[in-house]
Amino acid sequence: LPDREFEMFRALREIKRPAPAALPEGEEGALAFLISELTEHGRLRQAWGTPGLDLTKLTFHDNFVIAMRKYWNAIPESTIEELRARDVWDDGELIGLLDTCYREAEGRFKVLKRMLQMGRGDVVFIPGLPGQSFAVARIDGNYTFEDRSQVARSQSWEHDFGHCRKVRDVKTFKHGPDTLPAGIFGTPYKHAIDKVSARKAAFEAFLAEQYK
Repeated sequence: LPDREFEMFRALREIKRPAPAALPEGEEGALAFLISELTEHGRLRQAWGTPGLDLTKLTFHDNFVIAMRKYWNAIPESTIEELRARDVWDDGELIGLLDTCYREAEGRFKVLKRMLQMGRGDVVFIPGLPGQSFAVARIDGNYTFEDRSQVARSQSWEHDFGHCRKVRDVKTFKHGPDTLPAGIFGTPYKHAIDKVSARKAAFEAFLAEQYK
């Protein structure tokens, strides 16, 4: 096997079990961490950022497939059993077996790469904050990736959120008639990161009146 395929074959075979899943309260802890990073440290973080998933590296897709097994328990056990049952694979067989996983990796990359496309001074909206709130900030730095593999953790999400952009002028607002309704962040905004398209005039009016 070429080096790349061999490394994938070996890595997936040797992961005996996925990392423990987050406890039910993990989501609250993750949200508190993200808000603290945003409001106290001026860092906008995005998930799907376990170790090895730097968006600027060519290894993103391979490492995402590994992360699906190691951190997210998202590869069927039958696939892993098939990998362990054989000692030799050719390129086509291995990639064919993992085709669905690589499609998932490409889908996530298409969403995440929007963090690379943000320019300094661009305005970002962060919905879904507690108390029917949202935040607004300006991009103030280049994309960076924090490898959080050495972070002592009790929850699986603590190794995540490695994709970062430095931001400034962070302000939070309550949804309401004088700001923006909660529903404005609904469909077609269905990804973790989306460019503002629909209802653009409402966003622009809000910025002109409330965020200067």
